[in-house]
Amino acid sequence: MSLPIEHDVAARLPELSASFSRAMAIDIQHISISWQFYTGRHYCVSGRSSETLASGFPIKVQLLTPNLYRLPSIEKMLAFLAQEVSAIAQTCIEEVFVYHQDVASGHVFDEGRVLRW
Repeated sequence: MSLPIEHDVAARLPELSASFSRAMAIDIQHISISWQFYTGRHYCVSGRSSETLASGFPIKVQLLTPNLYRLPSIEKMLAFLAQEVSAIAQTCIEEVFVYHQDVASGHVFDEGRVLRW
């Protein structure tokens, strides 16, 4: 089984980045997006094997942000990503799992250096 967007992911991720940038008023240069798809027999939810669950394509999205955002902003980001990813993947929002991790200044190495904010 495959997702409807499997062959179009490369085109859809930049669109998602741009829409997230606009909606959250965050410069696109500070946005990096990745997601993972889990097929049957490769995940377990609440102690139940994926073979016994109704969902067929669970999607996990990680949201990394600098530790500068307050909870209301983070909640808005989580909801936005869940809605957008479910629309792109043409699946119900209940099959999208989005989680947030904040990162402290000096805890990221990118662009050839340790980043500080």
